[in-house]
Formats: sequence, structure tokens, C-alpha cells
Amino acid sequence: KEVDVIIGGPPCQGFSRVNLQTRTRDNPLNLLFWKFIDIIERFKPKVIVMENVADLVCFENGEVSDSIHKAFRDINYNVEKMILNAMDFGVPQRRRRVFYIGSSNGIPVDFPSKTVKDESSIVNVWEAISDLPHLENGALKDEMPYRSKLPRNKYQKIMRAKTNGWIKNNLVTRNNELVLERYNYIPQGGNWQN
Repeated sequence: KEVDVIIGGPPCQGFSRVNLQTRTRDNPLNLLFWKFIDIIERFKPKVIVMENVADLVCFENGEVSDSIHKAFRDINYNVEKMILNAMDFGVPQRRRRVFYIGSSNGIPVDFPSKTVKDESSIVNVWEAISDLPHLENGALKDEMPYRSKLPRNKYQKIMRAKTNGWIKNNLVTRNNELVLERYNYIPQGGNWQN
């Protein structure tokens, strides 16, 4: 009967700068944030969290972001937005996302402070995964031991805390040889366009 929190992330493809083909106002995915707002209006949670790509803020000169803010205000939510980067919170990935956080009962919205204080504390991908077992193309191993007996850094120690030394769900999609060959052409920091 009462909902405390609703968290959602309406589709982001239509707002992303990477999407060169359908990054337009006409993309029907760009209207799905209204469904999220409908759900909020129906269930009236105390707190809402909506996440999306950071590009949403500047899409169509900020008009969509302004519409989202207004829609939340119209259904009596005090909403603030902020762009956060996952690496600032100890995640081994540069991932900028906009978060809209709001409340219906007048509680002020506070965004978290960064947990990573300086460049030396940033966790890179190798530091995060260097202890994971090697998996072959198409591997289907439910449980496997870590590659090293002891964690190599603080991040790995945190991730291993409740694993008993075993990693579960080691399932790898089987890719054909052409796809595997293409991976060789992706430079550090690159993507599918390379």
C-alpha cells in the first residue's frame, strides 16, 4: 500500500552522443521517461531516483531535462539533478550519468560526496579484474577459484569479502572467429566504432 522508493532508468539510447542515427526528438525511446513519471504518479513513493546518460542534460538544448524537472514538480516532488561519475565512487569505469533524486515530503535532496579523493585512489580495470580466472570463448563454468590466492589490492579485498574464494556465474557468450578478430582492432579506450 505504501512505496518508499522507486528507482528507474528510462532508455538512454536516444539521448546518447554515441548514437549518431536516432539521437533525435523523434526517437520514440526518448518519450519513455513519461512512463516512468506515470509510475511515480500512480504509486506516489516517498523518494524517487531516475538515472540516465549525462547527455540528457544538454539534449535539445536542455529542453528534455527541463521537461523532466517540471513533470516531477507538477506531481509534487522536490527534485534535484546532478551528473555523477562512477569512478569518483570507486567503480573501475569512467561512466558519467545524470541522476534526478526527489522527495514528496519536503526532505531536502543531498547528493553523495565523492568517495575517491584523489587520482591515486582511482581503481583501474586491471586492478579490479587481475585476480579473476581466465575464461575461454563460450565458457560455461558456474564456479571457479580466483587466479591468485590473496587479493592484490584493497578493491579486490572488498569484492572478495563474501565469496569464500570462489567466483560464480562465469558464463561467456560464444563469439565467432570474425568477431574475435575484430576485438584485436579496438585500441585502449576505444569502442565498436574502431
